[in-house]
Amino acid sequence: RVLVNVGIAGALDDDVRLGDVVAGSVADNYLERAKAVDAPGGDGFAFDLAGEPFRSTRALVDACAHLEFAHPSLFAEWRQACQSFLSGLPAEQLASLRAAGLLAALPAFTHGHVACGPSVGASVAFKRWLKKRDRSYLTLDMESGGVLMAVYEAARATEGLVLRGVSDFADERKTELDRIGRGELRRSAMHNALQFLWSLMRAGRLPRAEDD
Repeated sequence: RVLVNVGIAGALDDDVRLGDVVAGSVADNYLERAKAVDAPGGDGFAFDLAGEPFRSTRALVDACAHLEFAHPSLFAEWRQACQSFLSGLPAEQLASLRAAGLLAALPAFTHGHVACGPSVGASVAFKRWLKKRDRSYLTLDMESGGVLMAVYEAARATEGLVLRGVSDFADERKTELDRIGRGELRRSAMHNALQFLWSLMRAGRLPRAEDD
């Protein structure tokens, strides 16, 4: 009944921090069917974008957004499990990330638009370029748009949902963050997204085939 795409993503919005979980209400395949054209002034080239956005099932995004209020104990357990998972990192590294405002004491959940394409984000200029297409992008990943497109094209009673844990900021800090604990922030981001999925399941918010 439900296909959930779970993974990691780079943050494109200043309000999204490491370890946060984002439900993609819209996954935009920003480079799909793009056309390479001469840049203004004739110096280099630019992409004329024509990608198609695909939506997660609205009821599932709403279920994610309401989990904190409809099932506060499950939401609190999720946050505590996420906090405990990072306890293996050296205290000074955690303190440094929190002092810089990159990591909160407890993860947050939010939902909104995500950018999906074939490029890994490790550039501030690239983030600015993406934001010109959709200023409400929250994260960047490489898979969610294809998954939601497959759900759409299947044309059957399958619902789709995207859940992404934030592992970096899709800019020049990516390599440095990936080195922390030999990828511990990436593992933590994936852990947090999976734990959120388990919480949804325990709350009975994901329909199953036998519910038909």
